[in-house]
Amino acid sequence: MNGQTGDQRCHIRDLMPAIALLVLLLGGIAVAFLKPTGKDDQYIVMVAPWRTLNSVISSIQTAEGAIISINASSSLITVYSENKDFPNRLYSAGEWLVFEPLLPGGCYAIQERTTAA
Repeated sequence: MNGQTGDQRCHIRDLMPAIALLVLLLGGIAVAFLKPTGKDDQYIVMVAPWRTLNSVISSIQTAEGAIISINASSSLITVYSENKDFPNRLYSAGEWLVFEPLLPGGCYAIQERTTAA
């Protein structure tokens, strides 16, 4: 046979506490990540690939936002809005994800470098 006794086999019920903890942890991260607080009034918007840039710009302007930067593929757009309902308005307009950038100005913000003379 397979050389294992009934006590040595791993059952799914043995993993249930670990699975439950993983689900709670991932759920907490998802809620924190997907519910932007509006700190610095900046957001990153992930748009659907089939949306045209003009339609995305229109939905951002309709939601009372301004574009800060657009990545090369036009799929991630850093926007600014003082309207606290801005993320909900973007979701209503069909945007996929709205979350806070790690750095003001977006994840790829250009930082000025100075050199000592």
